Amino acid sequence: MKILEAHKDVQKEVVRAAEETCSTAANSLQAEQCVRVLCPIVQTAEYPINLAAIKMLTKVRCSIQKFLKQLDSYCEAQTSMKLLNLYIKRAEGGSASAAS
Repeated sequence: MKILEAHKDVQKEVVRAAEETCSTAANSLQAEQCVRVLCPIVQTAEYPINLAAIKMLTKVRCSIQKFLKQLDSYCEAQTSMKLLNLYIKRAEGGSASAAS
């Protein structure tokens, strides 16, 4: 909460540091925990704290999307490997029976 409150500071350096810290926190903390803490802040806090919470939630969402894309790619690669292995086994089985 302190890093969100730092967004109200009059010094731009403090606000920039708070933004960087929020970004790092959003990428480092568990997504479920961030959402649980930040949603009430978005609903009840005033500007600029609510804006900072929205930005953090956006970062969390982007991190989740990146993870899901990586997971999809991994699953597609695994499926492709299984299919490739199946085709190889069938081709080997076909040439073994043709050679007999």
